[in-house]
Amino acid sequence: MKRADQSTLEWLRKLDYRIVILLGILLYYAVYWGSFKNFTASIDHNNSTFPDFATFYYPAGEAILQNETLPDSFYYSVFAAILFLPFAFFPPAIALILWGIVQFSFIFILFLTYAQKLPKKPDIGYVLTFIFFTNAALLNNLKWGQVSTLIFWGTFTAFLFYEQNKQTLSAIVLGIVIAVKFFPAIFLLYFFFRRDWKYLFVCLFVVLLCVLVIPAMVIGPSETIQSQLMISEHATAMMRALAMDNIDSQYFASVITRIMYMPITSQFTKILIIAGYLIAASAVYLVYRISEAQIEYSAFWAWGILSATIPFWIPSAWPHYFVYLPFLQVLAYCHISNINLRWRKPAIVLWIFSLTFSSIFITHIVQNWFRYVGFGSLFWSSIFILTVILIILLPNLAKRNTQSCSENFSPSP
Repeated sequence: MKRADQSTLEWLRKLDYRIVILLGILLYYAVYWGSFKNFTASIDHNNSTFPDFATFYYPAGEAILQNETLPDSFYYSVFAAILFLPFAFFPPAIALILWGIVQFSFIFILFLTYAQKLPKKPDIGYVLTFIFFTNAALLNNLKWGQVSTLIFWGTFTAFLFYEQNKQTLSAIVLGIVIAVKFFPAIFLLYFFFRRDWKYLFVCLFVVLLCVLVIPAMVIGPSETIQSQLMISEHATAMMRALAMDNIDSQYFASVITRIMYMPITSQFTKILIIAGYLIAASAVYLVYRISEAQIEYSAFWAWGILSATIPFWIPSAWPHYFVYLPFLQVLAYCHISNINLRWRKPAIVLWIFSLTFSSIFITHIVQNWFRYVGFGSLFWSSIFILTVILIILLPNLAKRNTQSCSENFSPSP
């Protein structure tokens, strides 16, 4: 009997409780939704499986395969359409299954990549597992069959490679990601502030190669330019007509005007747009300070802050863009105990708010996805965690700045 008890205790010691937490979350989802169809029906509009893949991505790959014009609703690059080409070799039903495999694979790859850069402590692993797999943005990405997990995995991996002194590989990865969906170009600012000109050259070379040369080899030079111009035109029209006034948008100006019941065409909206740009510029300045100070985790604080600028300058800041939140929330959790006592309690409260507003459980409590996104819950979650990051980083940056000034003005030996 004692041997049996000892073996049970040994088994419990070796058990990875992250798996237990994940299984518990999946069991909850299975009980709450009952089926994948019910899950897709409860998250946002459109009850079909992976609707963005079925409506936009697959037809884009099919258009490349059949040498036809890209669909009007395809807003990515021609290079991105080429990446979807392999799926067009299969019937739509099979392609949908393959895309499902890609979706679930990248969810776990992103989770493991985030975990790689966090301290290897059991409690941090448990917190990351719970926060990551209950993140509303992640589940929104899964429902639509979107590419945000892939995009943010690519940008994060580029920073990870850079920290591992694999600068060329990092630049290639970031260049490919930018070529797929242009907004990740904002992450180049960190390397600009680091004055890594070689990195910027390699990255921009890869972007041009992917955006112009590869498509020209596949569909022809003139067709590439025409298609890319057409995509840009359609994307601009979508921003004006659809994104700004869409209840799903977590864009700063859209969220505030919704809450205040103001028309999106009002003069106040223009003021909010300018204010959003100014807030984004302030965040970029903070990244500059971080790159100069080279504090611990500097590259990943910079990655997170640049990610958090998205709702201030991209009108189509859809919920699935916020898959960066779990890493930032857990990274902040790792550093909250180091905050000055005066600021620690406010930081903990803000961290809890950020966690709450980004959780899928809130949508279950309010029983309405549009009430959840209409309030801008993911936007506020991002604001709260950005404020916590400021509380964590500003004293360190001020200390570094004081030390730097002392060194500059110290007498020569």
